[in-house]
This record gives sequence, C-alpha cells and structure tokens, in this order.
Amino acid sequence: MRTLMLFAALLTAGLLQAQAAPAQSDELLLNYESLKSFKADFTQVFYNKLTKKSAAPETGTIQYKAPSFMRFDYLQTAKLVKQIFINDAGVAIIDHEKKAVSRMKGQSESSDYLVFLKGVAEIKKKFTVKKADVALVRKGGIKVEEGQSVFKLSPIAKIPRLRYLFLVMQGKDVRSVAVIDEIGNINQYFFTTVQYDPKMEPSVFSYTVPVGFEVSDL
Repeated sequence: MRTLMLFAALLTAGLLQAQAAPAQSDELLLNYESLKSFKADFTQVFYNKLTKKSAAPETGTIQYKAPSFMRFDYLQTAKLVKQIFINDAGVAIIDHEKKAVSRMKGQSESSDYLVFLKGVAEIKKKFTVKKADVALVRKGGIKVEEGQSVFKLSPIAKIPRLRYLFLVMQGKDVRSVAVIDEIGNINQYFFTTVQYDPKMEPSVFSYTVPVGFEVSDL
C-alpha cells in the first residue's frame, strides 16, 4: 500500500513539473516571439522523392514585417528573375523571365512555411511541435549540420502542399526550414546574413505591375 501511495505521489509530482515547465521549443523560439521584422539571404533546395535527385539551388532574399507581410526576391547571377509579395491584399508572383504576374486573394502556404517568424503562440495555433531525432531527420533527406537541433511541426488541420515542417536550429536561431509535401518531396530553405528587426518601409511589400507584363488572377 505504501509503495502504491509513494508511486502515486511521485507520478503526481512529475505531472505537475511537466505542466509547469515550458516546452523546449518555447524556450528556443523566444528570439522570434516579439520580432517586428526580419531579413536574410536564402538558398532553396528542392529534393524530388520519386527521382531521388535535387534540383539546382535557387537563391535570393527574404524580407518580413509583422504581422504577415513577406517579400521573396529570387536571383540568378545577381539578376532578378522572380518576386513573391504577400500582404493584406493577397499574393502576387512576378515572373521577370516570362514577363507575367499572377495574383491571388488570401495568404499562401508560404506564410505557414515561415510561421516561426511569428513566435510560439502562432506556431501552436496551427501545429503540434516535438523534438525530432537528428539521425532520422538526416536519413529522411534533410540537411542538418553537426551541433544543430531539429523540431518537427505537424499541422493540426490540413494545409495544402504541406505535410510536415522541420525547423533546423543552431542554439536559438532557425538556420533552415524543411517543407515536406504530401508525397514526400522536400523543399529546404537555408538562411544566412540574418538581420533581426531591421528598419523596413511599408513600400517594400507593395508592387506595381511592370509595363508589358501579362496579368492573371487566380
């Protein structure tokens, strides 16, 4: 009887401690909890699960301003080839090579890819979070450097073209995000030259349709 009572007491104490202690992801992502703006260079690598091959890396810059403004500039040999603008009006993709602009209302899944920029509370609205095993993550095709940790984010409700997100972290900084789609393809974004809370004008996230570009509304 005393053994059972002692076990029950220890179990209760353990549960209370677990409830009081913040999740490790909460502590590590505090850098982003009150983030006002963010800017970084990125390299994007797409891995095709069917062919088991990676496409040529794409590079560019990302800019973010709280709560939901984003801009991606894709570059090839310092030449601007594509831009993505996400703001209150929706999403616009400007393809400078094809001279075409695609517009759509509402936020795209790109906002969910980079949900870590909005802090822990926003992450938990859409995802469950748990610590991932680095060896298994690497085996699955995601690049993780020595000394880095990984968190796996699973959508609470279905998100188009997004099965899982993996945040690859160095200390308290997210160094890359791996997006796994429904069939297992991997889009991994690597961030360098990161700036936290740089000054940004609202005009950074607005655009004008270049002269001669064809416009389509999706």
